[in-house]
Amino acid sequence: MREKPLSSRHPLLRAMVPVARGLAEALGEEYEIILHDLSDPEHSIMATHNSFTRRSPGGPLTDLGFIMLQSEEYRDLDYLPNYLAYTRDGREIRANCLFIRDEERHLLGFLCINYDMTHARVLEKVAASLTKTTGTSPQGEGIERFPTDLEELLAQYLEDARQEAGGPLNLLEKQEKIALLGELEEKGFFRIKGSVEALARALGHTKYTIYAYLREARKK
Repeated sequence: MREKPLSSRHPLLRAMVPVARGLAEALGEEYEIILHDLSDPEHSIMATHNSFTRRSPGGPLTDLGFIMLQSEEYRDLDYLPNYLAYTRDGREIRANCLFIRDEERHLLGFLCINYDMTHARVLEKVAASLTKTTGTSPQGEGIERFPTDLEELLAQYLEDARQEAGGPLNLLEKQEKIALLGELEEKGFFRIKGSVEALARALGHTKYTIYAYLREARKK
């Protein structure tokens, strides 16, 4: 392929040569950096780094590159960011094209920064599998918490009950308290050691009243 000497390039394009090399070093091998000189579109490539599209200096513009030269749609742009492209072997590319212009805004070149998303797609699938859930917890609450001791566990049950009731539990009417005991039993509250005593304190009753209410709740 024909490659022009660097000395014959526009000064702005010559200045971009170390920039392209620096970007390649900074971003890593999954980023392809291509610098184009648009004075000769059929042999526009000045420099390539990490070229997974297998292009080399002296190569031509892409089909999109020729469109951008021709179309009014791109005439005043400074860059075309994050568009999807594909390699010859089908890999997805997140492509960026920076437009290099002189002081009079004449278009001199393109600096293309292309990211091979192959590894990112693999990580995306791994992350999706690691964060996949089936929805709410089996009891339908949507939350499973992890208390460090029984006291904290009982407090969580009672706080949930307070929030659902909209206020202190001791202000509930008798039938509301009985209904509450029925709900707590369905959630396994009374399997926890000390549950009756904790609930008695919250409702302002003795534990014997709690047992009486629980018998009524079971009848219903």
